[in-house]
Amino acid sequence: MAITVKINEYVELVGIIAYLGGCVSYKCEYKEFALYKKHPVVKAIKHLYRKDINALISFGAMLEYKRGKFTLRKEGARLKKSDEILDLLADFYKISSFHKFFKKMSGFYDETVAQYTKLLGALNEEWFKVFFGDFEQEDLSAIVSPTLNRFIVSSKKNVVVSEFNGEILTIIRAFCHIYIDPLLCGSDKRQEILQPCADKMLEVSKWAMQEQGFGEWQVLVNEYIVRAVANVYMQENNFIKQDIRNDIMDNVGRGFYLMPELVGYLNKYRYCRDKFKTFGEFYFELAKFFSSHIEKEIKRVDDIVSVILEV
Repeated sequence: MAITVKINEYVELVGIIAYLGGCVSYKCEYKEFALYKKHPVVKAIKHLYRKDINALISFGAMLEYKRGKFTLRKEGARLKKSDEILDLLADFYKISSFHKFFKKMSGFYDETVAQYTKLLGALNEEWFKVFFGDFEQEDLSAIVSPTLNRFIVSSKKNVVVSEFNGEILTIIRAFCHIYIDPLLCGSDKRQEILQPCADKMLEVSKWAMQEQGFGEWQVLVNEYIVRAVANVYMQENNFIKQDIRNDIMDNVGRGFYLMPELVGYLNKYRYCRDKFKTFGEFYFELAKFFSSHIEKEIKRVDDIVSVILEV
């Protein structure tokens, strides 16, 4: 499948505004915009990224600019207070000469696009079809955002995001999102069985997850599963052991405390495909895993605190 990688001007725009608002997840160091840190649009779009990084990305990807005004494509019309935000965004875009800045950065953007086009060529796409089972293939497009530190793959139904790290792991996680996100969003039953344990998981690592844009329980669950499955991809596609280990440890350091156990638990799916024809059928097992292990983690912390308080 041929996917064209592009830089989206308006995704870069909202990324820079998010950085001005203090969102540490975004890796923007463009001093040209420091003057506009108190522009009202900075505060107006803050709610778009505090709980879900995908919301900000989706917003930027849906923007259109014509005759000095921003509009949202039809699928974005339901966004709360969109008219107010769009007016403020248009003002920021104009007074900051953002389009001129975007053109000035074209050389850097071209290098980034070339880098990710090469990474896409190294991806084992067939592995995803085999691992996840039945899946309806859609036409995909890809956006790289250096400002947001993200790689975005979009279809007609979904926009999925993976961290920008200059390595193929970025691409792997993005493709995992394409397969995994609809499994939770499209099933009330899966949401029902996963939400109770997901709420507890979020409470354990709430600050770390909000700072990374994973502050909603559905987003957290999807990200947990994406990162674990991406590690399985590494195992089954000849990555060296040290890289596989480093990936697990990096996730633990980011607040995904159950990652080592989850990666191991996925063996139950990998080696029992006669029982689980598709990954969606495995979600009841995942609910059991998350529920059991988060309770153990909470008890472990409580036991330590109890000992400390008794001293």
